[in-house]
Amino acid sequence: MMLNVGTGKVEAFDRFPLARPFVLENAAVYRQVLEDAGGMLDTTRKPSGAPNAPGLAVVDPNVTPAQAAERTNAVNDYNNIWINYEAILNDQPIQGTNRVTANVFTDYTVQTGRLKGLRLGLGAQYRGTNFLQYRTADTLVDPSNPNLAIDDPALGTNSPVYVRIPTLVTATFGYTLHLKPDARWKPRSIEFQLRIKNLLNNQQVVYQDAGLQPRPPGGDITQP
Repeated sequence: MMLNVGTGKVEAFDRFPLARPFVLENAAVYRQVLEDAGGMLDTTRKPSGAPNAPGLAVVDPNVTPAQAAERTNAVNDYNNIWINYEAILNDQPIQGTNRVTANVFTDYTVQTGRLKGLRLGLGAQYRGTNFLQYRTADTLVDPSNPNLAIDDPALGTNSPVYVRIPTLVTATFGYTLHLKPDARWKPRSIEFQLRIKNLLNNQQVVYQDAGLQPRPPGGDITQP
């Protein structure tokens, strides 16, 4: 009889080690680009969700840009840099693969009697679960507007989705036929082997992690 068990768990942590100092080292460059495009920095305010930002990028009323759209983009880009920087500072470990696998197999060979040499075996392979995706796209009904779906703040990169992989059952049959020796040959034998994988004919779909998108409840796309 053979039995083995394995575990595997993957987490990502301490991410973006180069981005933290890079943003601070280039803060002056970001501000220069903002001002060159016709924006300015209001140091009395901060972008929403970015308390560590040097200030809030706004339109400079004293500048008439050659391209108004470029100024708008520069203002938005500057604020987004510091909003994303805040996400880096508050980064938490994210979960990935979390799997337990096990294999068990047993066989028996008849030692005496007419069936001597007959082997019967049975085994199972428990393959655990596959990591599919994080529940970052889950939505809920906006409390202030029943016709609007908003992001579910309770779910995100720390809410992984796993799906169980089907267990495989294997059966083996064998027989060793011993031939009588003669003057020309030493003792000889013929061995027969039959191995049936997926004995239970499990046809369940095995889902792999491929950036799956969650579907709405009941498949109703009009619901969040």
